[in-house]
Amino acid sequence: MIASKRKQLGVTLIELMVGLVLGLVVVGMVSSMYISTTGILGQTTSTIRLNGELRTVNELISRSVKRAGYWNSDEVASNPHASIIEGGMQIGLFSSSTAWASQVVSNADCFVVSYDADNSGTDSPVEVFGVRASGAILQITSTVSVAAGSTVTCASLSWEDLSDGTFLSVDNFTLSYEPALGSIASVAELSGKGVLYEITAHVIDDTNITQTVSGAVQLRNSSFW
Repeated sequence: MIASKRKQLGVTLIELMVGLVLGLVVVGMVSSMYISTTGILGQTTSTIRLNGELRTVNELISRSVKRAGYWNSDEVASNPHASIIEGGMQIGLFSSSTAWASQVVSNADCFVVSYDADNSGTDSPVEVFGVRASGAILQITSTVSVAAGSTVTCASLSWEDLSDGTFLSVDNFTLSYEPALGSIASVAELSGKGVLYEITAHVIDDTNITQTVSGAVQLRNSSFW
């Protein structure tokens, strides 16, 4: 009886090494694609968030400037919102270079406006609103009302953070009047004029992600936002 011989099948060491190398190449490609996709997703998320925060500030500024000096009353001559800001104005632009205590006509980094926010038609209290840049952070007024007859400046109000200082850093926040004014003292009525502003900020964790928003808002003395 002739014993049957079976041929033993398998792979050689070289074939095994080639297979391992090919497997490592595939794993590396997949890992690289995953890391790249994750990075792009993170950048997209940060860009969307930065854009959203600046758009919110943009909307706050636009709505407030449009309403500067508005009062729900027919007694125009006694409008408490028309002259409560330093300089006898319904809106004021201020600069940190002057400690936010006196008005400027350009290159401001703070503004304050007064308007009848609740449509009460009364002068007690007088509502005020403002936004300023304090270092790399945007701030909003936490003081929302003052006594009638007060003189309001950016320095006289209390402020709280508006932007997230752990996420974004403000590179530039500037405001100026349009048309340009020669001096504050020569202007008694700003109705029909406007304010130009620009905000630039970047994401702290990725300085390549930068966003700029700007606008030109006419002073309308309007009750509408």
